[in-house]
Amino acid sequence: MRDGAQTRKADEDLKGRMRDNVHSNAAPEALRYFVTACVLMACLFALSKLAPVLPMWALLPFLIAFAVLSTMGALYHTVVWRFHKQYKLVAGGTLSYYNRRWRVWFAGFMVASLVSAFLFMLESPKWDALEWALLCAAIPIYYVVFKASESFLSREYAPRFYKSRAMILSFWIVGIALCLLYAILTSVLPGPEYASLQAAFDATPKHYAASPSALMVDLDRLTSFADGLTSFGMLELQGASYVLGLICRFVVYAAVFFSLVNQFGFCLLTPEEMRSEFQLLPVYDEQSGNFERPEQGRSLDKVYLAVFACVVIAASAILLGLEGAAEHARASEEQTAIEAFIDEQTALAVHVLDGEYGRMKSSEEVRAQMREELEPLVNDYYDGCRENVAEYVSWRKSPLGMLSNWASDDDGDRAHFKDGITKDVSDAEIERVYGEYEDRLSVLDQTQARASWLNLWSVLEASAYSQQVQELFANEDDLEAKALAVIEAARQNTLSELGA
Repeated sequence: MRDGAQTRKADEDLKGRMRDNVHSNAAPEALRYFVTACVLMACLFALSKLAPVLPMWALLPFLIAFAVLSTMGALYHTVVWRFHKQYKLVAGGTLSYYNRRWRVWFAGFMVASLVSAFLFMLESPKWDALEWALLCAAIPIYYVVFKASESFLSREYAPRFYKSRAMILSFWIVGIALCLLYAILTSVLPGPEYASLQAAFDATPKHYAASPSALMVDLDRLTSFADGLTSFGMLELQGASYVLGLICRFVVYAAVFFSLVNQFGFCLLTPEEMRSEFQLLPVYDEQSGNFERPEQGRSLDKVYLAVFACVVIAASAILLGLEGAAEHARASEEQTAIEAFIDEQTALAVHVLDGEYGRMKSSEEVRAQMREELEPLVNDYYDGCRENVAEYVSWRKSPLGMLSNWASDDDGDRAHFKDGITKDVSDAEIERVYGEYEDRLSVLDQTQARASWLNLWSVLEASAYSQQVQELFANEDDLEAKALAVIEAARQNTLSELGA
């Protein structure tokens, strides 16, 4: 009972000190956040303009700095989560020993952040006012979301824990909102239109074309190839499927936006919170009833410095090794492997999309024009046939018509019907227009010549014998209604064949 009372007392004391500290530091926190975030954004903007003119060895310090900030913003939640677990662990136990250290997490965040930093180097020089305006707007938005989350979570969590929870929640809300907002804006705002995939490739800027880094030149060509495909694909997707276009844009920019939003969390950290990420966790002291750091835990853990050095050295060795290989290939070969691959894939994509796809797209446009021109002609033709129904019915009920119907077979009945209702109704204009368009389609589709005539009475063919036709020749009842039904069936068949 005494130990339980001491634990509760320690908890209450900690909550009181944390609550007082939070309220007293509200104004300094906002000032620190906005100043740090604005300086960070200015540095990122300057880096995006400077990166294309720097050699690889000069880019490495900026990559490392970017990764460190992102890692520290992400690592704080791990520290608080481990602190929560430490409540239930014995100070000298094995679980406590490993819980007070997070070196693997630190290494993992560093590697992921270095990848994000490298992607930022490649992507950010291509950004225009829209991307930078969104990121600048995200600075106050992130803070508003953070404070709103913190206010809500403070009613559910102790003061030591709700800040990290609010940072995680803000990370997801603002990151997803940025991606969705960018996708919607770029889909709604007018963008460049490309007549072909080759035009999209030619219009894609290559910001690292004059870079002193051979590796960045090759990777820039690779990303420009992907951007050309994406730009041309986005243009087509906007017409075909708005939802699919949104998904594509979300995937393309999610990695970059989330890595940048994660750095806003770093801007919220106090110097003490930053230092705590590289120290051993405090342990619970039963005598004082408080969490205290042992003497060896008050200084920075040098193992984190060793882990940091290993990750940085490995990443530098990989990048500089790739840079050396790219420079050697460029000096010894007329065309590097990456250049050969991109040229081959570009030629293949242009052949397929601007060739087969271009012909298919042109074919669809010709078909649409054909339907638009033929539909009124077809309707006028069948309307003229309807005007002859009364005369056909009169002939059919006459002695000559009844005798002809009795003496004729099915083919004769259909021929009499067609001749009667098409009297003085010409289909010459329909056949002329249809033939011209079919000739154009034969060239576009690279197929054999198509039939230059349109079967306006396929409904009368034996293979397509419909119920309306059978009823028309079965007896003399309601001849006019039956004849009109056959004409409408023929009209629908013809319009369906045209795709109207």
